[in-house]
Amino acid sequence: MATIPIPSQVYPPGVIALPQTPVPVGIDRAHLTLDAVQWTDPQTLLSVQLWLSYDSGVTWLPGGGGTARGEPDRRGKTGLPLTTVAFMWTWPEPDNPNRRVKGTLTLSGGSLQTSGVLTLE
Repeated sequence: MATIPIPSQVYPPGVIALPQTPVPVGIDRAHLTLDAVQWTDPQTLLSVQLWLSYDSGVTWLPGGGGTARGEPDRRGKTGLPLTTVAFMWTWPEPDNPNRRVKGTLTLSGGSLQTSGVLTLE
């Protein structure tokens, strides 16, 4: 398992880079979990993009993505806001020792108070 932390702070509009990280042999999925407790602005849009390399970072292919609004998500039976937002991806070639992952979180329309972690497992 490997993790890439996303420090707690107010992130302004723009791009947050997730650094290139080796993907350990045997890993076939990634989970991005973000703290959404302070998400209050529906005008803020978060776009997530991961990139995966099978050749130690020489070339990069899209590895998955997703979007979320910067407002409380009210799902479930209670109607209460969720406290986290999560994304999950699965990837091929778990026996390839040359895989790397990197990513971006792009904010537009406003700032976002959050923290989180990208977990490779």
